Order: sequence, then structure tokens, then C-alpha cells
Amino acid sequence: MKTRFFENFKISGSYSVLSVLLGSFGLATVLSVLIPLLFLFSGESLPSWIGLIVQLELPASEVKRIAQSNYSIFPIWGELTISHPNRLNEILSALIPILAFGSISYGIYLLRKLLKNIYEQNYFAKENKNIMYTLGTLCIAIPYIVKQLQFAVAASLPKDIIVDGMKILSAHHPGIAEAILSPYFCAGMLLIIFADVFKEGKKIKEENDLTV
Repeated sequence: MKTRFFENFKISGSYSVLSVLLGSFGLATVLSVLIPLLFLFSGESLPSWIGLIVQLELPASEVKRIAQSNYSIFPIWGELTISHPNRLNEILSALIPILAFGSISYGIYLLRKLLKNIYEQNYFAKENKNIMYTLGTLCIAIPYIVKQLQFAVAASLPKDIIVDGMKILSAHHPGIAEAILSPYFCAGMLLIIFADVFKEGKKIKEENDLTV
């Protein structure tokens, strides 16, 4: 009885934490939609935090020049946020936080439903399998889509931008192999496998119920 109480307390506590996170990320999702719309309708450029973060590196010729001056240096790099004046690129950049916050909010919402089913001891409900499939699909698809959007914006930037002697690194196209090796893909596949475990568990439970 005591063990059951602590189990319920942990589940209800986790449910409450997820509810707070859902409210926070839900608000961030709404703001990430409303703020760009307000700027677009007003004709202003989007705020700087919607811009694309790009990496900078010191050109090899400059590194060689410094090295010839009897100085030993480590590779120098930096980051900056750049906002492209092209309206299409601004819209693509604005989609990135919407996708990120929106998918996280939806994922938390699904986790709350899963915890609720566990709390009610509906361990092998059909809904649990669908939740795991959906979470796995989100983990696989959303990060890849975001990387594609980031590449589309970065690839359109001028190639001759120099900031304090450092040039912008060339945009790297995210290939399928890179997506498969990402931790998000691995996590998504694990969730899909767990979904099949729920499916098989439901079958076993139904067979046991019929036997009884």
C-alpha cells in the first residue's frame, strides 16, 4: 500500500511538472507565432533573436600570417546572429522557433496523456501505442526539418561577408546519413520500438483476459 502511494505520488508529481512545462512552452509557441506576425504586418524587420546563428572562422591565410610572426595561436572562431533582409528568408527563420516550441509543447502534452493512463493503470491502452509512435516521429522529423530550414537560409547568405577579419563558414547541407546518426533519430527509433512493445503487451493482456 505504501509503495503504491509513493508510485502515485511520483506520477502525479511528474504530471504537475509536465503541466508547468506545457504552459511555458505553449506560451512560447504562441509568442513565436504572434511576434513575427506583428512585425510582418507592420512592415518592420523581424527581431534579431529570430535571425540565423552563423559560425565565423579566421581565414587560413590570416592564421598563416600570424603563425609566421612567431606567435602560436589556437583556431579562432565565433558566432553571431544575422538577419537576412529577404522576406522569404525571414519567414523561414521565423518558422524555426515555431516548429521547435510547437513540437516540444505537443510532445509534453502527449507525455501527460501517457502518464495519466499509467496512473489509471491503463498500461496497454491503444492510445499509449499511438502516443509512442507520435513522439518517435516528432523526434525523427522535426530536428531534420529545422536543419533543412537553417541550411536554406544560410545558403542564401552572401559568401563574402567578413566580420572582424573572420568569414562565415559555408552552409553544410544535412544529409540522410547525418540525420540517421543523430541522437534525435536514435531516440525516435527507441520510442517507436517501445510502441511495438505496448502493442504486443496489449495482445498478451487481451489473451490472458480471454483465458481467465
